[in-house]
Parts: sequence; C-alpha cells; structure tokens
Amino acid sequence: MVGRQIQHYRIISELGEGGMGKVYKAFDTKLERFVAIKFLNPHLLKDSLFLERFRTEGRNHAKLSHPNIVMVYGFIEYGEMVGLIIEYVEGFTIENLIEKYKRLNLIYSLKIIRQVLIALEYAHSKGLIHRDIKPSNIIIDNSGVAKLMDFGISKSVHSKSDLTRMGRNVGTILYMSPEQINNQESTVKTDLYSLSITLYEMLNGSPPYYYDNEFKIYEAHLKQLPVRLSSKYMDIPPEVDDLIVSAMNKSTSVNYSTSSEFRRAVEDLIFSLPVKINQITSISESNQNETKKIGRGILIPLFIILAIFSLAGLSYLFVKNYLPKEEEKIPERTINFNSLKSNSKSEWQKLTVNSTGNLTDIMFLDGKFYLSDDSGNIFYGDDTFGLGNVEKFSLNGINRILNHKDNLILFGNNGKILIVNKDFKEVKTLDISNESILSADIYGNKVFFCGGNGLIGNLNLDLFNFNVFINIPKTDFLDIKFISENKIIAVGIDGIILQSNDGGQNWSSQKLQTNYLKRIAVHPNKNLIYLSGSLGAIYYSEDMGKSWNEMKLKVTSPVNDVLFFDLNNFYAVNSTGDFIYSNDGGSNWNIKKTEYYIPLNKIITYGKDLYIIGNNGLLLKKSL
Repeated sequence: MVGRQIQHYRIISELGEGGMGKVYKAFDTKLERFVAIKFLNPHLLKDSLFLERFRTEGRNHAKLSHPNIVMVYGFIEYGEMVGLIIEYVEGFTIENLIEKYKRLNLIYSLKIIRQVLIALEYAHSKGLIHRDIKPSNIIIDNSGVAKLMDFGISKSVHSKSDLTRMGRNVGTILYMSPEQINNQESTVKTDLYSLSITLYEMLNGSPPYYYDNEFKIYEAHLKQLPVRLSSKYMDIPPEVDDLIVSAMNKSTSVNYSTSSEFRRAVEDLIFSLPVKINQITSISESNQNETKKIGRGILIPLFIILAIFSLAGLSYLFVKNYLPKEEEKIPERTINFNSLKSNSKSEWQKLTVNSTGNLTDIMFLDGKFYLSDDSGNIFYGDDTFGLGNVEKFSLNGINRILNHKDNLILFGNNGKILIVNKDFKEVKTLDISNESILSADIYGNKVFFCGGNGLIGNLNLDLFNFNVFINIPKTDFLDIKFISENKIIAVGIDGIILQSNDGGQNWSSQKLQTNYLKRIAVHPNKNLIYLSGSLGAIYYSEDMGKSWNEMKLKVTSPVNDVLFFDLNNFYAVNSTGDFIYSNDGGSNWNIKKTEYYIPLNKIITYGKDLYIIGNNGLLLKKSL
C-alpha cells in the first residue's frame, strides 16, 4: 500500500492499525496537504454491520467541526477499498507520553483533560457520544492542543438503533463504563467515566483496574472504587481523588452528569491547586520542624541513654521514627515536547535538507551523494553534504535509486523507470506499469523491480528491454533483492515471501505471521537473510531462505530497514525514531532513541559514518 497513488492521494506511510482497519498518512495532491486515511479491513466489507458502522462513523464525525476534535474530510472508495479521509495531526498521543514519562505532571494532565472536556461538550451538544475514550485516542499536536480522535464507535443519542450493541460490548475494557459492560444504553456519563479512568492513568502511570484477566477488570468497574492516588503520592491532594470518583459516578457526595460540570470542577481544581500543594508542603515542613523540637527536648536524656546503648542503634531508631521517609517523596515530571523531537546532546547530527517531504533513498557514488524524496526530487552534492543542488523529475515520487556504469536509475511512483546520466540528462524512460514501483535491486546488467498489485519484473540495462511477470499474487510487494545471480526474493503485504531460484522463470510463495514485510537485508556471507516489517517483526534465515525463524525485539512499530555493517555489528531503524543495534551478530539487541519521533526509512554506511533518512526531510549522521 505504501507508495501507491489512490485517486489524488499518495500513500506515504502506515500510521497504525485498529480493530476496523489500518490508518495511513497520505498526501492530497489536489489540496497539497497531508491527510490520514483509515481503510476498512477488506474482509469486513462483506460484513454489512461493520460496513454500516464505518459509514456511520464518517457521517457522525463529519458533523463535528471543533479545534479539539480531529476532523473528517470525507469518504474514499477505490476498487474494493473503502476509506475515511481524516485530518492528519503531527504530535504525540497521551499513550505515547505515558510510555515515555510514566506519571505525568498533575497541572499539565488537568489542562489536557479540560481541553478534552471542551471537545466533549461540543460533541454531546451535537447529540454524539464517543464511547471509546482512552489515552491512545487523545493526541497533542505540536502547538500543545489536545484533540480527541477516532469516533469509530460513536453513537447519536437521537438514534433508535445501536449498531455496536447487538450482544457486543463497546469500548476498550480498561476504560469501559459499567453501562457498557452491562450492554445498557450509553449516555454522556459513559464518556465522563472513561475520561476519568484516563486521568487516573496519566497521574499513576497505569489505569486503576489493571488485572490479569477480563473478569476481574469487569468486576472492578462494577463494584470497586479505585485506590486513592493521594494515599500513594504526596504531590496529589485528596481533591483529585474526589474529582475522579465523581466523574466515575461513584462518589457519595456529588456526581457529574454533564461534561460541563466535570470541566468546571477541573477548572476550579486547576486554579486552587497551588494552594492545595502549598498546604501539603507546609504540613510536611511542620512535621520536620516538630521533629527538630523533639530532638532538642530529648538531647540530655539521650546522652544518659548513650551510656547504656550504642550510638549506632539509637541513631537508627531516631531516623526511623522521626525523619520523613525518602521513598514517600515522589516528584512530578514536567512534559518537555522538544525532548521528544530533538536533543542537543544527541549522538546523531542532523544535516540540513531543503525538503519537507519524506526521504526515500540515499546513495553514495564516486565521492558524491544522491538523495531522493517522495515529491520526485533528487538532492546531490559532494560527501560533505553541502545541500545546494536539486533536480525535479515527473515521477510522482522516487522510491529507489540505483546506478549502472555512468547512469542513475530512478524508480517512480507513477510506474516509470527513468535512466539519466550524471548530468541528469535523460538516457531512457520506460513506462512499466500503472502501479507504483516501490523497490528494485541490481546484479550486473540485470535489474529486478517490484511494486503495487503484484508488480514483479526485470530489466536488461544493455538492451533496455523489460518483462513483467504474470501469475504473481495480487498484493503489494515492498522490496526485492538478489541473493545470487539467479536467486531473487521479494516481500510484501500480509507477510508474503516470493522466491525464484531460476532468474524469475518460476516463483514460489509463502506467508509469515505478520501484517507486512518491508525490507530484505542480505549478509555478506549470503547465507544469512533478514526480513523486517510491521509490529517490530524480524525474521531470519540461515539457509538462503529455505526456512525462517522469528526474532523478538522489544519494539512494536514497523522495522523499516536493517543494515549488516560487519560480521558482528547489525543496525536497524523503525517508524518511531528508534535506532536498534546488535554488537554480537544478532544474538542480543539494544534500542536507543534518535530523539526524532517520526518514521526512519533507511540506514546506510559510508566510510566510518552511519546515515539515516526519514520522513519530513530528516537526514541524520553518526560517526562510528
């Protein structure tokens, strides 16, 4: 899918996956803006209930126009695909922040919740209930604005039908309200309950009912009060606990029936919180002063007792009984968005590229570099990266650069192969297909290429003739590699692996248990092959592709590229800005943030340096 042109939308990258489908970042070539497209899973198109739910989501969500709600622009139908065009938001979800910081700052959390409540006031006034509020559905953009997204199971309070009930629970179990558990009618209180659970997790690092089986979680939602945060953390006053249980409608004094009531209570707490915290601090200081008075009062008797007892023993008792316990002082953390994107102390040097597009390939040749992006540009210059030169080609994006003799070979999103000399003068243009060409590899004078909708072909660079193979599975192939002169491997969507041992005359296929495979890396000894792809998947073969084993990495985002530097040092990059490396031939892997929380697309080596290219014109350099 990545790299395809669907109507006037160019698919840039995969953003995530949910219960109803996958979400992609795309570029709207008509309006020249980035959007997100949520495609319904193909097998669900046969399910009339899911299809109607998807359309209902679009209709419901499209009614909402608010700065704190991610907008829906419309529908897209293309062949057997049905999608929803959504506002693309650059930022981080609350889930991302909790994963990074564990406990979030109290004032910051309340201000985010206030913004979400403003969004809910608006949605509820339009007669819509969200019904799936959780940290992953709240995103903070780069300006600090909180936006509520994914009205995927939203419901109009005026509708007599409920497409998601029919014997099914709706919502996510850790944040599910009692009425959702009991399959009762959802109300505005449903959203307030889930949002209060979200606030609890922001302040605690985990939700209140985090048990090892669903039954315990259901029972807790129905019967239990959450553990009071003020009893765990000295920086949280009891009023915060009262706020949470009131929003959960489990309070004995007051419960909130509307989002505006909840919002006003949050605002009152934000304004009064500095006083509350000062009161806690004053009590703590008062206790310490009292401790000092007690210490002075017992000073003389203490000398008498010391004649009998050892100094060490009494010092221990004094500290244990009178001084505050250090482990009770748990400071809040302040969110710093800049640290998620860049770090002046980073070991990676950011090089300037005059592109805001996504960088797709990089190549060094004869002391020069060549760098492509998804807008059809080639940046070039000497290896000191004085990035002043650029050439524009009408390829709707360049996905791969190869070289042959004195020529560059460019593979485009519009299904064309363009061959140019070093002065970028056209040598040959080959119109291959209507599908995007997503990758290619070269061996001598032969090129094999792959792309969308089962595109696999080869090209003879001496004669400029090409061949597109038939009887290939109709899926998107994302990468292709020569293992030897006659052995070729291609990988793609649904974990498919395509192999030929006779130069492409015959092909065999198999599938691995993953959503897609994106890159092939071949070790210099030719026997070791790595395949990387979605959900942090890496598969390896030690027998030239005859059998495959899965390697478990501690990442869940797509692994976009793997590099074998030498026999022991292996490197990889993924879609959430991670640099992944092994120093022992792949037995153990370590993960480091590059401090750029965006997709990293390729990693290569040149001399003693590593280079990484990524989205939004990102080019990084690291000396080894």
